[in-house]
Order: sequence, then C-alpha cells, then structure tokens
Amino acid sequence: MNYDNFLASKIAIAEKHGLGDLDLKAFDSSLKPPNLKPPSGTSNAYADQPVSKEKADYSLARWQVDAAALWKSDGARLYEPEELAEMLPPDIIDVWRNEQLAAGYDYERHVEIGHALERRKKLPKTFLLLAPKTTQHDGDLVWDDIAYIRTLNADQARRNIEQHICPLPLDIVERALRLYSMADDLVLDPFGGLHTVPYAAIKMGRRAYGIELHEPYWNNGVRYCQMAEIEALTPTLFDLVAA
Repeated sequence: MNYDNFLASKIAIAEKHGLGDLDLKAFDSSLKPPNLKPPSGTSNAYADQPVSKEKADYSLARWQVDAAALWKSDGARLYEPEELAEMLPPDIIDVWRNEQLAAGYDYERHVEIGHALERRKKLPKTFLLLAPKTTQHDGDLVWDDIAYIRTLNADQARRNIEQHICPLPLDIVERALRLYSMADDLVLDPFGGLHTVPYAAIKMGRRAYGIELHEPYWNNGVRYCQMAEIEALTPTLFDLVAA
C-alpha cells in the first residue's frame, strides 16, 4: 500500500467515526507511519528519517540482544485449543495441569479450550475436565488436580453392573497412601464400598482390610483386590532375568 492510499483509508475511518472536521495536515502528520517513504538516495540503505528510541523505552540490554542479530527460539509454545481438543481426557488433564504450573493461569484461554472441546462434543457434562490447578506436590494442603474419572466405577460400567453411588477417586487414595503409609503396612477401610482403598493399597505394596455391608459392593471389591494381588505377585520378565 502506498502512502496516499494509506492516508485515504485512515481519513475514511476518521469520517466514519465523526472526525471529518479535523485539520487534515495535523491528521496527516499524526497518521504517517515511520519510514513508509523510501530513502531519497541510493548511496546507502538508511532512511531519511531513521527510527529513534528513548532510553526509557528501549534499554541498553534489549539493544545489545537485538543488535547481535541472532534471535533464537526454544520452539516451546502452548498447545492450541483445537490441538488439545484432539487429545484423550487423561492427556488433556496432564497438559492443562503442567501448563498452569509452568506458565500461570489465563482465564480466557481456559474458556477457549472448553469451547474447542464443546465444538467437538468432547466436553463432559458430568465432571469438570479443565479444573484450575495450583497443586505442585503431594504434601500441598489443597489437592486441586484430582482426576475424578479414575475410579473403579469405570470397570463396573464396562461390565454393566451396579456402580457405586459415590466412587472414591484413585488419585486421592494413592496420594494418601504415599503420604501416610509405608510398604507392607496394614491399611484399614471400615467403609469399603468397592474396596478402592484396599485395591490401591495392595497395588502399592501394602496389606489391607476392607469392611462393607452392601453385598454386591463387597463381592466386586473382593474381585478387585484379588486382581490386584495376582498382579502384585506375578513376576515380570525383569524378575525372571534377575533370578
């Protein structure tokens, strides 16, 4: 775009907004972009009116980095909302949590990611997939990074049998066991439900008791504990090689 066209477009915008009575000379000088006009001579590559900077706005440190003419990038960038929407829910949870801990929280980005998921009909209605995160360590006083979809109810649903009315997330159980028990400790859950606590305890090298009054829950809980025990006692290929 040449300068005359540039000025005409800006005057049209000014008139649209009721600024048509402005002094066009003053308007011209205020709108003219720096260095839009080419140099008057070809003896060098410098503009007749070079760009100048105030020290307060352009520091010595910034000038030195810019003058080095080696502008590098680590290639790191945040996922676009549409890219996140293509992931599976557990991966979305991990990426979203890590982004907030590293880059901070952005409300508008949070909403836009939700919109991208909703457009693909992947935004759940029964639980919060994109929860704001601040938890960094298991010992933090508030755990706000719990994945509530990780429960034994998922297996109950796959087998088309009765689901627990209030399933206990495995994230909470595993974190509590890491904090408050050691290997081979005996863990008691007097309100066993589907035996989420004994199940997780066995998988983490603990022993466990579970108590439950509702017989269907009890039977399923015993099954989960047996599965965990078989998995814990089955040697891996590395165990066989070491033996």
